[in-house]
Amino acid sequence: MFLFIRGLALSLILATGTRFRSRTATLGSTTSLIFVAPLSLFFTSDSDLCPSSFTSAFATYSFKVGSFQTTNERHASSQDVDRAESIMEKMRALGFARSILSRNGLLNLYHQTQNYDKLENFVCEMQEGINFNSYRFGTLISAYTATSKVEGIDKLLAQLEHNRIQYWHLDCTPRYRHVKKIDLEFARDIDNSHLILIKQKCFESLQCLESLNLNGCQKISDTGIEAIISCCPQLKNFSIYWNNISDHGLQCVAENYPELVSLNLTSFTDEAYKKICLLEHLKFLDLCGAQNLSDEGLSYISKSKNLASLNLTWCVRVTDKGVISIAQNCTSLEFLSLFGLTGVTDKCLEELSKSCSDKITTLDVNGCIGIKRRSREELLRLFPNLKCFKGI
Repeated sequence: MFLFIRGLALSLILATGTRFRSRTATLGSTTSLIFVAPLSLFFTSDSDLCPSSFTSAFATYSFKVGSFQTTNERHASSQDVDRAESIMEKMRALGFARSILSRNGLLNLYHQTQNYDKLENFVCEMQEGINFNSYRFGTLISAYTATSKVEGIDKLLAQLEHNRIQYWHLDCTPRYRHVKKIDLEFARDIDNSHLILIKQKCFESLQCLESLNLNGCQKISDTGIEAIISCCPQLKNFSIYWNNISDHGLQCVAENYPELVSLNLTSFTDEAYKKICLLEHLKFLDLCGAQNLSDEGLSYISKSKNLASLNLTWCVRVTDKGVISIAQNCTSLEFLSLFGLTGVTDKCLEELSKSCSDKITTLDVNGCIGIKRRSREELLRLFPNLKCFKGI
């Protein structure tokens, strides 16, 4: 009887531990709060080996772990790093530190408070004896991206390759299997080789990617764009402002993404802007700072008749002619920024009021010295639905 109960208890503990590890690997799924503990915590002598004492000891242990975990999560939610670390140390001392939820809570706290060095060290500690799951991977790579720590990203990818786990396609969780959005804005150390590596390591995961922000990634050129095009067929929102992309790169984007809804561009030639007319579903176009854009280029863009938002801030070569072309063709326009355009006058406002008067809700003419000041009543006569107006 003694051996039977001992064997039953050990089997239950091992089974519980297996269930815990497999269930906690998936963020958002039901997570078991049953923890594995040394047998010495349950039984202190052979006389303790009976079902009732086993249940009582196990319940006591679970209560202790739950209490520490709740306290730790409370400090984490209040962003009290010192107190949260103190609780974690107590959990380590008592053998309770294998709680995945508590560890992930402290990990998230380090990320929220931008303690990236502590975050990296804590992840390294967590990898010793505990499976490296997607939550830690995602948090750490997010921290590396925030600090443009390319060598850290390379190290993670190498580690995942060594373990034969696909980047953003971990077998233990569906969280990164269908990535929808990636934001690498101003990650200035990201270059073409990283985009090619992402293509190689997570081709399947990127098949559903809809939004990609590469603004300010100045080391990315046409080569990187071609890598993205080959593995991200579903892009709807693409931001490539301030890169080293040529007219050829923009042409590739326009030809391969006819379903694009939102596009943020840097300065290309007027010839390249011809291709934007291929984007029949384009609604949001941000051309802020496109200083090579002229009225001719804007006339090509005006063929995108579904445009609802157009940012022409600091497009200094644009005049009334280009804006009038937009007004006459893009009659669904709701947002228009002409900030800093010294070549536009009241003529373009009059034309906008004829074609888009019932649509425009936001209009920015700050710095447009050729446009006269108007009272609120005058503006509402031109644009009855205007809600936000920024004048000179």
